[in-house]
Amino acid sequence: MDRLITILLFLLLNLSVLLFFVPFLIGIFKRIFCRKGERPSWRPFNQKLIFFSVFLLFSEWTMRLVAGLYPIYAPDVEGELTVLETVFNSFIQTLLTFGVAEDFESYVLAVKEAVTFLTDGALAEFYSGFAILLYCIAPVAGGAIVFEILAGIFPKIKLFFGNLAFFKERYYFSELNDASLALARSIAYEKRKPFHAPILVFTDACIDDSEKGNELFQGAKALGAVCVKDDLLHIAKSTVGKRIYFLIDEKEIQNLQTLADLSKGKTCRVLKGAEIYLFSENDLYTRVEGQVHESLREHGFMEEDLPLIVPVQSSRNLVTNLLVDYPLYEPLIHKPLRADGKKELKITVLGTGSIGTQTFLSAYWFGQMLDTDLQITVVSKEEEDSFRGRINGLNPEILRTARKDDPILCYDRKGNKNDPYFTFRYICSDVTSDEFLRYVSEEKNEDTLLDTDYFVIALGSDEEDLELAEKLRRRVGRYHLALSEMRQTMIAYVISDPALASTLNRSCYQRSLDSADIYMRAVGSLEEVYSRENVFMSRRLDAADRVSASYEIRKAEQKAVDKGLKNRMKDDYKYWASIARVMHLGYKVYSVGYFEKSIFDVQGTDDPLYVKDRLAGYERFRGLAGGKEEGTQRLLHRLAYLEHRRWNAFTRVKGFCYSPEYLRYEESQGSYKHMSLKLHPCLVECDDRGIRARLDEKGAPVQDSLFQEKDPENLDLLDELSYELHGKGLNSYDFKEYDYPCYDI
Repeated sequence: MDRLITILLFLLLNLSVLLFFVPFLIGIFKRIFCRKGERPSWRPFNQKLIFFSVFLLFSEWTMRLVAGLYPIYAPDVEGELTVLETVFNSFIQTLLTFGVAEDFESYVLAVKEAVTFLTDGALAEFYSGFAILLYCIAPVAGGAIVFEILAGIFPKIKLFFGNLAFFKERYYFSELNDASLALARSIAYEKRKPFHAPILVFTDACIDDSEKGNELFQGAKALGAVCVKDDLLHIAKSTVGKRIYFLIDEKEIQNLQTLADLSKGKTCRVLKGAEIYLFSENDLYTRVEGQVHESLREHGFMEEDLPLIVPVQSSRNLVTNLLVDYPLYEPLIHKPLRADGKKELKITVLGTGSIGTQTFLSAYWFGQMLDTDLQITVVSKEEEDSFRGRINGLNPEILRTARKDDPILCYDRKGNKNDPYFTFRYICSDVTSDEFLRYVSEEKNEDTLLDTDYFVIALGSDEEDLELAEKLRRRVGRYHLALSEMRQTMIAYVISDPALASTLNRSCYQRSLDSADIYMRAVGSLEEVYSRENVFMSRRLDAADRVSASYEIRKAEQKAVDKGLKNRMKDDYKYWASIARVMHLGYKVYSVGYFEKSIFDVQGTDDPLYVKDRLAGYERFRGLAGGKEEGTQRLLHRLAYLEHRRWNAFTRVKGFCYSPEYLRYEESQGSYKHMSLKLHPCLVECDDRGIRARLDEKGAPVQDSLFQEKDPENLDLLDELSYELHGKGLNSYDFKEYDYPCYDI
């Protein structure tokens, strides 16, 4: 055989191997060289299958070509076909291989003869084995393509096989809409694993002629999701493996109805050991959740079989994540102290929709810091009485804590009172009106909003939010330049369009040459609100588990920690109490002055200088717990006071009120808390003198020293409650014990 032909056939043989591995090499290359913070492209299984099959097709064809061309040019071998005919014949044989219609023996013998001539030894064995591998994989890929085509036409086929894949996570969505599609995209990216990609099922996915409906359907199909017209109640669902249900209809009342219907009759068996995420912006779920568990118990469910029901308030999650990632204290780090040694934190919320209301509530408990006077101003077209009515409907104690003379602030029987939790101001005004201009006028006046430290704009329209954010940026910047002291301001504004939000956030820090010190941040995009991270609160859970485990171990060491964590997840109060403590940790570290850099000093939250400063602050805070010095002990007592104050504010936001009827609860509920009616006797004030017990080297109270107070007149209301419950045999610890920093670390 001519040497040139031999080289050509050998190159074709190696090209066949190379083509087979190209898809894998591309995937590895993207993962290695993807820039930091940039997501590598993601494709659903059907697109990956087609992409791989194209290279597999040409790899098999090239191998067939080597086997077909060899007889034409080899000595003492008679070739019956011309070169062109061999090319086409090889392609036809390749297609027949994909359809399992090609003779294996003749294929292997032909390939082996050509390979043996071109190479020898182990190399020949490798190429022969590779040819056999191609022959085996090709029909499998062909069958998979046919299955994907049929599944596209008949989605219930794919649903049936998906339910059988018990080793995969299955996510069922109660409706196909913008929110569910955004969440599914986030899950598909986060959970991408070879051969373990999650199964996404959209129910109630009606295809209509509207442009919107078609976009949603095409978006779901691009994820490789199963889209069925039937609702969640009437499709076949798996009863084994990890199953997660998202009740995420646009009409929230339907989510509650679906949850109730799922727990009835024979359908309830699919809930055994499942996770259910119930989307609702209010607290209507609490009653339904309890009734669902009761219904399932009647159907024979054991406690360990009950589904985990997690209420999801997307707006609340968004706001709390914002106030952790871009904390309220950032503008205060370099703000000068007042003459009384305190700083004033001024927050302005523009808009009283879902996000605006949640911002007010979250700022109320996040804003509890040492030596900080919190002022919250709300601006909206809504009448003040209407807004107050909604807050009081949640909990009338919230606004009471803003009144200086309110008895709720008393911390002992002598009538001594703590400072109000915050100062509240409401401005009923249209931000587009001339009336509003006087609040952002650069002329000096007592009503100005220009001295705000932290703005949150949530008017309900991307256009209005962006316009107002830019207006405030210019006016606040000019106001800063006219001041003799340093002032810095954060402006967070809601932009729901993901592309626009991403573009705006490319340059968040709008720092002029004259150091206007305005930090801009667009939040609330659809992808952010319905991201897996925001829905599952995934960044907070590990730390919250550690806090919860620390509490359980110290409270009762005989309890298994994992059982305590499981119970925490099944109780919305416990679930959020630990998360809230974790979220507020940075605010306590700031309160003791351990943060030196603000976000205004760096290029962003991922700046190495910023990260180093935050880590150093947390390390110093960890060293507090065992401090024996008098100054350190005093600081620990103040931090315990702060934690209880923060806990009071957070617990009130969760709807809990104070009630002294705890003995009646203990008799009927087995606890001095009435969780169903949201009544808690610990919602009282305390002073900052700390626990009455002695603390050990780890900062924990010495058990033998508890309840040894000699002067009852010195007790604050929280001490008094601890002693009273201890005297009745209902507890054996001081409630202040759990407010000390040792539980944070």
